[in-house]
Amino acid sequence: PNALNLEAFGLQSDLISDDTGIVMKPMIPLMWDTCIPSDRWEPSQVANLSSMEEQLKKFVEPFEQEMTERQFLTSQSPLPGFCTDFEQKHADRRRAEILGVARDLLLTNDYHNSMTVGSEIEAGADDDVLGEDGMSIFELHQCSISVTASRLHDLCRNTMDEAVESSAVLAPMLYRTAREILDLFRAMIPATHVSEVAQIPRTAAILHNDCVFFAHKCLTLGLEYKEKFSKPEQEELRKMCMFVDMVPPFRELANKSLGEIIEKEQVILWDLVGSRIKLLGEAMRENEDVAEWTDAEVALTSGRNHLRHLSQAWKTILSKEIYARSMGQLVDTLFNFYLDRIMEAKDISEPASHFVSALFHNATRSMSDLVDTSPLWDRFIAVGRFMDMNLADIQNALAEGVFRSITAQELTRLITATFDRSERRERLLKILANHQQR
Repeated sequence: PNALNLEAFGLQSDLISDDTGIVMKPMIPLMWDTCIPSDRWEPSQVANLSSMEEQLKKFVEPFEQEMTERQFLTSQSPLPGFCTDFEQKHADRRRAEILGVARDLLLTNDYHNSMTVGSEIEAGADDDVLGEDGMSIFELHQCSISVTASRLHDLCRNTMDEAVESSAVLAPMLYRTAREILDLFRAMIPATHVSEVAQIPRTAAILHNDCVFFAHKCLTLGLEYKEKFSKPEQEELRKMCMFVDMVPPFRELANKSLGEIIEKEQVILWDLVGSRIKLLGEAMRENEDVAEWTDAEVALTSGRNHLRHLSQAWKTILSKEIYARSMGQLVDTLFNFYLDRIMEAKDISEPASHFVSALFHNATRSMSDLVDTSPLWDRFIAVGRFMDMNLADIQNALAEGVFRSITAQELTRLITATFDRSERRERLLKILANHQQR
């Protein structure tokens, strides 16, 4: 009978006695849904699970006995096992319910909606960088995160709050669930929004900030709740409660998301700027405007406009420190395209020198609203100033430290390319050679 031929009824023949049979397959999930509570219960209610277990046994045992006598079930039926260890089953069901809520949050919420978190901290303040209480160094810098991340963090904390009040069986399961909520974020968001994170700077910045936000919270979340597990039966959970091990994966994902979009933007800058000024170094020998000079001006405008558009996407999202670092890296990329071409020039005419000086001045002036400074900022300004100097001015500027961002070898090449052989030039080159030997 447990392998009845049902083809006469238009049904496929199948076993009905095991977990995948036509009786057990719908019955077990139905019993999970109707008999095992999934909502948050108070500790006093959880204590009633044992009585519910006994009541269910009274209903199940006669049914199982009748079905076994009719040979519709075998002695290996899963029904008796379902009616035991109700508290553990409640813990499993509670875990599944919470993770289902987390999954819905990640899939249904609009990831583009953001909110501001953290404290506004002025970088580089001279007076008491630690703040009045000495703890501002540990604060999260003001930035924007997704509403999804904020709600997921709230769900994680609510789960831990529930664990504090739960039984010895349920509490460890809820602690595990809280950690899995954070794992779900790292697994689902990069996969769900993979194309947007790779192509849209704002989305990549949001993911970066979300990961920084979670890493910041994980630093202290375990310590915070460790003290709350004060019941004697929670001793083991108090010892193992930690989230700090999740900090490195979140930081790694943050660096990856922002780092990859910066690399993509550098490629775009090469297409807009670098590829259009490849012949600028050779054109420095010309004594009048040539197409390469015009291309250099047009390329600078294109690169600047692209960076300004990127700034609008990032400035209200990233923290001030991360924005300055990221935008500074891209500004340096643009500067470096021009510096490389000028440094490789073997002959620089006087009109070309004036052109480069005006071009570099225009670049720094027009990009000062994007970023205050960058690693190559002083170097770029120094080369621009050099182009408007004579040998006497260069020697004075050298003594004043104007060219401290340029190596002696690079300055020697610029002088050799820009000025004709003379006694003054040779004296200056000798000074640079002596400096280079030190």
